Amino acid sequence: MIKIIPAKKQHVSELVILFEAYRTFYKKEINIEKSTQFLVDRIENKESFIFIAIEITSEKIVGFVQLYPMFSSTRLDKILILNDLFVDVAFRGNGISQLLIERCKLFAQDLNALELVLETQKSNVIGNQLYPKVGFELDTEHNYYSWTNSDYQFKMALTKRIIPCLDIKNGETVKGINFVDLRSAGDPVELAKQYVLQGADELVFLDITATIEARKTLLHLVDKVAKAINIPFTVGGGISTIQDVDALLNAGADKVSINSSAVKNPDLIDELAKQFGVQCIVVAIDTKLEDDWKVYVKGGREATTLYTKNWAKEIQERGAGEILLTSMNHDGTKNGFAIDITSWCTTNLSIPIIASGGAGNQQHFVDVFKIANADAALAASVFHFGEIKIPDLKNYLKENRIDVRI
Repeated sequence: MIKIIPAKKQHVSELVILFEAYRTFYKKEINIEKSTQFLVDRIENKESFIFIAIEITSEKIVGFVQLYPMFSSTRLDKILILNDLFVDVAFRGNGISQLLIERCKLFAQDLNALELVLETQKSNVIGNQLYPKVGFELDTEHNYYSWTNSDYQFKMALTKRIIPCLDIKNGETVKGINFVDLRSAGDPVELAKQYVLQGADELVFLDITATIEARKTLLHLVDKVAKAINIPFTVGGGISTIQDVDALLNAGADKVSINSSAVKNPDLIDELAKQFGVQCIVVAIDTKLEDDWKVYVKGGREATTLYTKNWAKEIQERGAGEILLTSMNHDGTKNGFAIDITSWCTTNLSIPIIASGGAGNQQHFVDVFKIANADAALAASVFHFGEIKIPDLKNYLKENRIDVRI
């Protein structure tokens, strides 16, 4: 099985070997010594983003892709350039290129980019056949963003994301109403596998009692889930230190979600973003409408004096890459998402907003995407208990002219 993860410094030597194969295969002039320094520099300073494909059994790196953030001189839209994509010859034909491209697409969405762009030569026959199949379209305005003399340029408009959430208590998936009255919803590992097959774009794993019980997120369960899936995976619950995040990323998480610890120590957001990169850091807000939208912590059990709008602004300013916004008033009610506070966040913030709480039917997803302009929608019980099938939901969204990955 193949897992796509961000490259780290310890991967550099093996990546350099792949770059040598890349140079030989494509007959490109690449200075390996300079490439080594380039990789170290990019991994440490995050000026570009490198994702690698790892074959889990052997832990061998079998492919890589590089992304460069870039702003067009003639447009204000943020775009990402997909520059190098390579799969070890011995592992081709296993869908690894598609997995790497999907990971790039989801990462670009996390950065709130509007387009993913790649350039290619006529001689890249396999690639030119592959790219339209995975969502790219030929850009007729050749070299619009380019600094190279490519033959073709492809672009991909980024899509809305559907994210099942696994709320975990005592090692099993649970779901309740308004954050209470929890009932079992199944084995998290098996649910995760099913969501991959159904076409979920990402998964969120929240150990909902980790904070109040003063214990760490269940690392062994994170490891099991991560090994069972090949889509981005966010983990939250009981995270309060750099060491916690490092352990979770090493266990297989792609991103982490912090909540109570960020409210208690807002500097933690800055520290984690600096240490691991904004693409890894999600800040969750559990919010409840009282005199205005207020912030709650400890799994929704404890009120704070924070107002949600002010806190959301501070979260962005401190360097979080994404906000997971859950309305406690709507959670589990199946009466629809909190359109007003979600709309406020998407209008006043530039980082992606994941709307959560209240999904009950397919139209609720249309509303949160079209009216509130959420970047992603998260739900639990309607997916866990089969009330909404993800393929059916995505077809419905397509029919309503909302771009999603099919």
